[in-house]
Amino acid sequence: MRSRLSLLILFVCSPITIFFGQWQPVGPPGGDFRVLARAPGSDNTVYLASNNSPSCIWRTTDNGNSWGRVGSINAMIYSLAVDPTNASILYAGGSSYIYRSTNAGSTWTQLSKPSSHYYFYGLTVHPTTPATVLTGCYVSAGGYYRMGFMKSTNSGGNWTSETLSVDTSYAYALAVDPTDPDNIYVGGYKRIAGVYTPIVFKSTDGGSGFNPTGAMPSSGSYCYSLIVHQTNSNYVYAGNASGICRSTDGGASWTKVSTGSYNYSLTTTPANPSLLYSGGVGYIYRSTDAGLSWTTMNSGLAGSIFYGVAASRTAAASVCAANNIDFFRSANTGANWEKAHNELNAAPVTAMANAPSLLSRIYVDNDGNSQYRSTDNGATWTTMVKPLSCGSLCDFAIAHDNPNYVLEFEGSG
Repeated sequence: MRSRLSLLILFVCSPITIFFGQWQPVGPPGGDFRVLARAPGSDNTVYLASNNSPSCIWRTTDNGNSWGRVGSINAMIYSLAVDPTNASILYAGGSSYIYRSTNAGSTWTQLSKPSSHYYFYGLTVHPTTPATVLTGCYVSAGGYYRMGFMKSTNSGGNWTSETLSVDTSYAYALAVDPTDPDNIYVGGYKRIAGVYTPIVFKSTDGGSGFNPTGAMPSSGSYCYSLIVHQTNSNYVYAGNASGICRSTDGGASWTKVSTGSYNYSLTTTPANPSLLYSGGVGYIYRSTDAGLSWTTMNSGLAGSIFYGVAASRTAAASVCAANNIDFFRSANTGANWEKAHNELNAAPVTAMANAPSLLSRIYVDNDGNSQYRSTDNGATWTTMVKPLSCGSLCDFAIAHDNPNYVLEFEGSG
């Protein structure tokens, strides 16, 4: 301790000016992304929001061939939406506030809203009137949370709001009918006497009023995602904790069509309205028959929790996804996936160590999501096999005489 203190005093008191070289990101590539938005009017433009606060915003304009960090928002971000007529105009929803960017995510303006505490999970821009912005949310009310809906007709300058349920309830999903945008769906769940039940509300007048749709199968618990068929307003899809439900009568009734768990995201494409994808835990599910049947498509995938999945609007075979370790894309309707993370260095590093006998070898942990090894000072990285039931690492310990002998320390043992 004495030698460190002396060194500190030397630096503070010495008149010598110390210069540090410029820092360069070296990886590991990828990151933890819970939010993905593909620009409706610019198919190769995709935005990602990192899963931390402040949340970093990343953008690609070539479908993942290259990435750049364009800005950040001083909040945890739960939703992103892109203006369908201008890929440089974005909206982001977080805890308490909605944010707007007019320069492709470089800078953000915090928008006004009602004074209550909101969480904004569902967010979209009206498909034909881009000044209209819609959000599904839940709001704190007297110590409880209530499902809500908010709408702005002047690009977020002012908002109207509506409480959808008097029960303790939470909204996680929002969908607008592409054929008739006056049809708006908000999905989530309610909790009564400790029982969790999925619920969807529907508006047929552009959000002025909402009513519950038909009851969903109760085993689903939470409704995480919603989407409406691209050309048939009667077909609506809801992803929940234990499967996917489909309605063929505009939400009047629902049928469970998949048992895949934790369907956090749903997407489809005008290029093939019968083609749908759902993001779950460790898997992407695909339907080619308008949601009647679903197949697991996970060749090339890694990690878990696919909160973001987005299909191309013009190329039916192209789809992308993001999860807790990386960004993935497929050019063959999900039959095979590849990581597309060139210059995407957003992985949170929670533990790192050099091998004492081989300093060019580096071990890194990405917040318990994945682990990497570099043998060339970070120029390239290899994903390591993560030990079973191991959480976020505290540290690595590497034998002084053997760079291959590695111990990992984490909170559970």
